[in-house]
Amino acid sequence: MELVDTLHRQVLLNHDQASYSDVADLKCLLYRTFRIIKSRNQIGSLGEYMAIDTAKIQSALHSFVSGTSEIEGAALVTPDGLPLVTVLPSHMDEERVSAMSAALLSLGERIGSELMRGGISQIAIDGDDGYCLLSSCSEEAIFLVLATRMVKKGILNLEVRRIVAEVQLLLS
Repeated sequence: MELVDTLHRQVLLNHDQASYSDVADLKCLLYRTFRIIKSRNQIGSLGEYMAIDTAKIQSALHSFVSGTSEIEGAALVTPDGLPLVTVLPSHMDEERVSAMSAALLSLGERIGSELMRGGISQIAIDGDDGYCLLSSCSEEAIFLVLATRMVKKGILNLEVRRIVAEVQLLLS
């Protein structure tokens, strides 16, 4: 309970300075708080828990991004908008990118459901300056890829499928 009180005081003190205009930022903050409270209440009950090897995932993502000049970045994020592992351009905030990815996935799932298209396996954004692909990696992870307009879409889709399969093995 002390953590909740501390968080509440922090929000009250920084209310005027806080930049929670973006709903995704607030969702990320609330989820983090929930996870901290949950983990503090369950210390000792994680005997069967196996840690994710983030170093191996980081290495796989780094190889994927550095393997071709058309791939600008990649991230593995939770459906709740928290970054797990990221290899993003320096001008991008991993917290914001993760939150937006989760929001986009949530909206895509809602659209798929409402339009009776079934589950979502991939969401693509075709922008003036490049592509953004969101692929379902597992129930706990979403894979985001940022690519330039120079990339061939077929190659991109093939490479995304390969890296997603590799990451799925590392997560299991």
